[in-house]
Amino acid sequence: MLQIHDDIFDKLFLVNLAMWCMHECNWNASNVANRHSHPYYIEGSYRILGSTIYDNPEGSDKKYWEYVYKSDYLEQLEQLWGMYRDIQRYSKNKCMLQNIHGNLQFKDMDGTFHLDGDENQTVFIMMLAYHDIEENMGGEFYHEPSGEKIPFKQGRIMEMTASDSHRADAFNVQHIPRFSIKFTGRNDGKSQIYDGKDISF
Repeated sequence: MLQIHDDIFDKLFLVNLAMWCMHECNWNASNVANRHSHPYYIEGSYRILGSTIYDNPEGSDKKYWEYVYKSDYLEQLEQLWGMYRDIQRYSKNKCMLQNIHGNLQFKDMDGTFHLDGDENQTVFIMMLAYHDIEENMGGEFYHEPSGEKIPFKQGRIMEMTASDSHRADAFNVQHIPRFSIKFTGRNDGKSQIYDGKDISF
């Protein structure tokens, strides 16, 4: 399953989000797909920069409130929760939010095909950049089940089953970061930030 959503968010909002990704988001080099080495699963098919922004796979209200009271980026986190609410308006899959992750790629840091979860989950992956991206600069997204190659577009969101194999290319120009923000939700028929906290539209 693949759905593409364009033009949900204002251009200025997206630029401000990209600025946060460049200057304030905490990135590390542990974003690895298809891990295979033992016992720590450090090695895989690729390594790019990543950030775990929100992680609450069970939808625990306790975990949610821990983020509210302890997060050093609460204002941005609340903005991202709001983005998930807005995305859910356009999706037929009503999901409980489980996590929010960021990806960061530079030239030659192309991804390899991988899965993000199982058939009971939906992922919403948003393309993001600060710089103006022209058609020949790369950054495409590949959805293996459909064979679709999706051009980069600022703010474009790919909605798909988490078990769908996919990958993304970096831009082919040096020093220009390609960001993506991924929201993962559990398909339970309700739009929720955590179990019991329904999203009101």
